[in-house]
Amino acid sequence: MQFSLAVLLIEIPLGILLALSMPATGWKSSATLVLVSLSLLIPWNVVGTIWQIFGRADIGLMGAALQGMGIDYSYTGNATHAWLTVLLMDVWHWTPLVALLCYAGLRA
Repeated sequence: MQFSLAVLLIEIPLGILLALSMPATGWKSSATLVLVSLSLLIPWNVVGTIWQIFGRADIGLMGAALQGMGIDYSYTGNATHAWLTVLLMDVWHWTPLVALLCYAGLRA
């Protein structure tokens, strides 16, 4: 319940703000819709693999950046880091769906 509530508290306002900032007509509208929906085209198992690599401190961009800032980040050794990584992964993957639904409602 805590995870679902946290995800909804982040994704819904973020999706609404994203939908409100998208252009309504023209080629920019089409290009924005395609760019926003790209993360939805990635299968769920590939999303997990991407974020598993992304979070590694030795080769991943996020893990290395956090280590460079002095944060001892380890999603495999710290339950809080794992929870926050999964939360971030879920928000990255599903916020575009909320944005597209809000955008469709705004244009209807």
